[in-house]
Amino acid sequence: MRQPMLDNGFVRLDLSELLRKHKPSIAKRLPHFIIRKLEKIVHIDLVNDFLQEHFNDDSEQFLEHAVRWMQIDLDLVHPERLKDNLDKRPIVVANHPLGGPESILLMHAIVKTHPGMRMMSQEFLLKLKPIAPLLAPVPQSNGRAFPKALLQAFANDEPLLLFPAGYCSRPLSFGEVYDFVWFKTFTKVAHKYGRPIIPIHIDGSNSRRFYRLSALRRFLHIKPSLESVYLVDEMVRQRGRKLTMTVGQLIEPELLTCDVPDQEWTDRIRQYVYQLRRDAELSFDPTLPAVLPLS
Repeated sequence: MRQPMLDNGFVRLDLSELLRKHKPSIAKRLPHFIIRKLEKIVHIDLVNDFLQEHFNDDSEQFLEHAVRWMQIDLDLVHPERLKDNLDKRPIVVANHPLGGPESILLMHAIVKTHPGMRMMSQEFLLKLKPIAPLLAPVPQSNGRAFPKALLQAFANDEPLLLFPAGYCSRPLSFGEVYDFVWFKTFTKVAHKYGRPIIPIHIDGSNSRRFYRLSALRRFLHIKPSLESVYLVDEMVRQRGRKLTMTVGQLIEPELLTCDVPDQEWTDRIRQYVYQLRRDAELSFDPTLPAVLPLS
């Protein structure tokens, strides 16, 4: 049964309906008690209550309330490297250890200085009306065309935030938690539009349960990221913790010379981001080949 629209225009999320709409083959097989269990896992009532209360916030208000709601403290190392460079049309790139909270915290940190920033995101997040103006959606289809909003975000003068892995960090083959290979989109944009890069390392991890489920799913050769259903629960488990973000030194686009392929530049910057975890004063060395494992 479709949820009624409330006075402020918000329609409460209904998991059964979402499954029928987006995963009909799965929805037909799930008994009612499993759906009730999934609703608890994704904290559907908690999420609905927050969205209902703040559905008509403007973007900055929504992010402010979201940060308070998450109850995660942010420790920003070298915040001046972020704030002082946001007027230089930067592309802000970071690893993606948690799969959600770091996005909100970093967006909030940027919006306070540059309200016009854009974050590359999945299309379904446009349904979050308060932050939709801050998003540059990536099409989920296999088509080559980028939506107009994304192309404008590449070309305009506002900061662009993206998480190049496009995927929450997982343990690599040697057991440590890293992003998988980064997509080279941001280095191509830096080349084409002459935009500098602000690299950021985010320190954090999800639960062992999350990583065990991920490992089991990959062992069984199941492509859909089934463990992602736990991401809201993982976010709730982060409450009361502190998340450290280390801002690296600005990487000027002139450093990314054409004699090195875009993917290699991408891998070198990914490597530099993880080096920041151990040394916040480290400068990016453009001559250092990437050796950090990718899988």
